[in-house]
Amino acid sequence: DFGEDQAIAVNNADWLLKLNYIDLLREVDGLIPNFAGVKYTFEDLMDYQLCLEYGNRKFDILFGRDEMMLPVLALGGEGFVGSTYGYSAPVYLSPALYR
Repeated sequence: DFGEDQAIAVNNADWLLKLNYIDLLREVDGLIPNFAGVKYTFEDLMDYQLCLEYGNRKFDILFGRDEMMLPVLALGGEGFVGSTYGYSAPVYLSPALYR
């Protein structure tokens, strides 16, 4: 259960819990005033896009699979969390990647 005075944090266990992100967004929308978004770590891009577009992009949906950055950019994704972004930042920041 979610409540106004409660917050949840799921860190790298969403795959284990089989968390349904779109249901989570619908449940917390308006219930938790400071809810900002989620880190989406599945490969299901259709579900990711549903989350991304929910509420006219109300929440920040960060994508968590480095190797899928390009398709996510094509869908309009703007936030990414992953292990290679730190040490390979010059590659990800290269304008050639986005041409």
